Amino acid sequence: MPTRFVEHKGRQIVLMDFSRLQTIEESLVHIEEARRFVAAQPKVMNLRVVVDVTDSPFDNSVIEALQRLADHDRPWVLVSATVGLTPIRTITNRLIAMKSHRKFGRFKDLGRALDWVAEQEGTPEEFPDETD
Repeated sequence: MPTRFVEHKGRQIVLMDFSRLQTIEESLVHIEEARRFVAAQPKVMNLRVVVDVTDSPFDNSVIEALQRLADHDRPWVLVSATVGLTPIRTITNRLIAMKSHRKFGRFKDLGRALDWVAEQEGTPEEFPDETD
């Protein structure tokens, strides 16, 4: 399952693993599955989420789908991080954050993203950005 709960440092974290997908269509299917996964959870702002987009294709349709996902997930998500951002994807991630009124930690490494998300007790004051 691309979107699933993983346990990390004693915390349940939603891992949206969109890494290494082959086609735009596959990306869109997995993004929709992630939306349904989150919608099936109790509507409480307590989910810790890591989204991994390493080496996956994207175009405007994927960016729009990720924007809709970020908007949709807002009532459920306490903290989230993104992994695998290229320079252009960093720009689109920042635009998605602005449009959805959300903040994301940005990490180069999945392990560091999982560590950071697991450590958060509430909404963080600062969000790391390892893409700079």
